[in-house]
Amino acid sequence: YNKANGTNLSVDAYNDMKNKGVVGNVINSIANIFGRGDKTDYSQYEVTSEGNGVGSKKSTNNQKSVGYGFGLQSDPRWANLPLGKFPNGQRSTMATGGCGPTALSSAANALGLGYSPADMAKVAVQGGYISDGGANANLFGQGANSIGLQSSKVNGAAGIMNSLANGQPVILAGKSQGYGKNPYTSAGHIVTATGMDRNGHVVVQDPMRGTSLYSINDLAKNMTNGWSM
Repeated sequence: YNKANGTNLSVDAYNDMKNKGVVGNVINSIANIFGRGDKTDYSQYEVTSEGNGVGSKKSTNNQKSVGYGFGLQSDPRWANLPLGKFPNGQRSTMATGGCGPTALSSAANALGLGYSPADMAKVAVQGGYISDGGANANLFGQGANSIGLQSSKVNGAAGIMNSLANGQPVILAGKSQGYGKNPYTSAGHIVTATGMDRNGHVVVQDPMRGTSLYSINDLAKNMTNGWSM
């Protein structure tokens, strides 16, 4: 819990959201959700290791993208959708715990499937793929299968590069000391790699910050889980 901004967001994440001006009302609602007396840091970005998160169903869904593109979890259209509860009993929403569903939406849209972050939140909640307020690994296995995607585990820089070279987006979960050389946070964050630029940098769709470029080695170094779609 971050006393400085009255939310469960890190300082960097809070400032990004505030400066982009897309979730002013959401910030206030988050402050109300997480009472200011709670000193325990139940961050919004943890992904649990429940299940192996591996799927096997090949994509047979011919649905075309309907323009959701690469969404942000703080989008007012779904920011306040409930996901579950944090370990402290407080309510988790897409704004505070929705990086997993948003990352899966980005992967689906990269493959031409028109699923919004709100659609993926519904899949996560109804499928039981939420643990301690955030996505667990099964969202990227069984959950991905349920919308017609093929999912397989990815390890290391070579696995990421091979998937992207084959046109397959990669969902990455990781931890670090905060935003910098990679998109992960100290509590853990989930993003989607969708391609590589001409200079060899990985194009990453971050549910909190939007599109960014990162070194493949920096992404792999702090990755805790990865799923090729």
